[in-house]
Amino acid sequence: VSADRIATARLSSESPIMVTGYATAETPEKLPETVSLARQVAKRLHEKRELDPEWFWLGPDAEVAVIAEGARPSRVVLTIEHGNESLENVRARVASEFREAANHLPISVNMTGACEKRGLARVSGASGRGASVYGSLIPVLPSLIGLDIQCVEKAGSWLARRAALSLLRRGAVAPLVQAVYLPGDFKPAYIKARDAHGRDLSAEVVLAELSLDRVRKEWWRSGLNLDAARWGFAGEPGLPWEE
Repeated sequence: VSADRIATARLSSESPIMVTGYATAETPEKLPETVSLARQVAKRLHEKRELDPEWFWLGPDAEVAVIAEGARPSRVVLTIEHGNESLENVRARVASEFREAANHLPISVNMTGACEKRGLARVSGASGRGASVYGSLIPVLPSLIGLDIQCVEKAGSWLARRAALSLLRRGAVAPLVQAVYLPGDFKPAYIKARDAHGRDLSAEVVLAELSLDRVRKEWWRSGLNLDAARWGFAGEPGLPWEE
């Protein structure tokens, strides 16, 4: 059996799959400001836990939400596990250490009270939720965590992000690209592209750029799947569709 036939079989699905790609000039990462800020705070949490001995109490499980009023972020909400450290002390230290990471916005920590340990029991069933890769105003994607790169949802989402970035670089304003793949097909059967002004950009998307076998032939390298999952597949340097 040829490698191409094996790849086609792995890419097949029982029903059509729709993927979404989005890009905006709001931030250097080409992501909405709220998403960029939430990721910035999450990375700062990771750094404190991994590198600062005085933050030994900070657990690995955390959620970061950025609340916006209108188009601009107005507040950062954290839910973190803090062991035996008092919540009062945790809130004071976060307010002091995260002021710059949060762009000097108000920060709320554990609004429902102390949280010594979150763990799997507190988020049971969360794997079925959609992932707001581009923020709550963009169509929600299925969770891509745990999927192989041959899965249409994952490979197609990477390709759609690249197509959106390409339109943005050619002058489109906040383009949104959607593509539908039929079972067993490498190329999408349907493409829809719009920008923030409602202009139809579908004709400007090159069909070959959204061919699923491009991921395997052009982008694949050891560790790619892990790198795309660590902080999200959009906006991270070093990922081939972001370059």
